[in-house]
Amino acid sequence: MSNLTGNPNGRPRIFKSPQQMQLLFNLYLGYTTNNDLMPNIAGFMRFLFEQQNIPCDRQTFYQYQKYEGYLDTIKHINETLEDTTLNNKTQKDLIKLAYLNNRCGYTNKQDINQTVNLQLDDSSIQSRLAAAGYTLIANNTDNED
Repeated sequence: MSNLTGNPNGRPRIFKSPQQMQLLFNLYLGYTTNNDLMPNIAGFMRFLFEQQNIPCDRQTFYQYQKYEGYLDTIKHINETLEDTTLNNKTQKDLIKLAYLNNRCGYTNKQDINQTVNLQLDDSSIQSRLAAAGYTLIANNTDNED
């Protein structure tokens, strides 16, 4: 993994270290708990800007994966968001499911493969129909003139 230092003429890093990123995220989690909010990356970005006066967007946040030491912190943040969503008692399940589908790769699709082997002969079908009160009428397909 490369140790990117960024453009020497560009802006300084928003997060000075992975530990600072984690600390800010922990502050955000406390904020969401105190305000009955479901934590998410967009909310974290808003929290940084509105509560900490740190301008950061999602793209910039994920760019930090390229910097040495930040990848594990970002993975931990994403896993914490997933776990917090799954265990959230105040949000509706549909909202949680939509978030987990879009952000965590969950799916609510089920693939069901079922093989049914029915071995019914004419007499078995006729007896079952008769038991149900029906009569099978034979269809004569012979065309006699």
